[in-house]
Amino acid sequence: MIFTCYGYCFCRPAIAGQNFGAKNYQRVRETFTWSVIMTCSLMTLLTIVCLWQAELLLLSFSTDKQVIVISAAFLQIICWNFIPSGIVFTCSGMFQSLGNTWPGLLSTGARLLAFIFPALWLSNQANFQIEQLWYISVSTVCFQALLSYYFLRREFKRRLPAELTTPTITQLN
Repeated sequence: MIFTCYGYCFCRPAIAGQNFGAKNYQRVRETFTWSVIMTCSLMTLLTIVCLWQAELLLLSFSTDKQVIVISAAFLQIICWNFIPSGIVFTCSGMFQSLGNTWPGLLSTGARLLAFIFPALWLSNQANFQIEQLWYISVSTVCFQALLSYYFLRREFKRRLPAELTTPTITQLN
């Protein structure tokens, strides 16, 4: 299942793009829905593994207790990025399929700016700790996911006619 999800996620922009070109707008929306479900399901599993078994994941890289403690703390904080990153990844693929990658670029730029300024400010504080950057990263990726999703909804409204994206009773028969 993981490999199927992974493979599907990389081919989804082509699937959605072909359906967009064929004016099969319902399938474009379905491609997004299934992509986000599959991607976020996989990311949820990875998040759970990082939360409960971070140390086990790290043992093949180091046996130094201090390295494992710090790395496990990193994984247990940064794993909260996985699901929002899946949403960003899915939205970016949909922007490609719709032929407009500017929204993906804008959401990435907004995330970078939202990360850089607090990170620079925090790094100059006397009580600065690296964990603070990890928390900023999580919050800015969540921000980017929300922004990407907002941009995608806007693109859908602009490019997909509403009457063609919702099936009618005659289309179902």
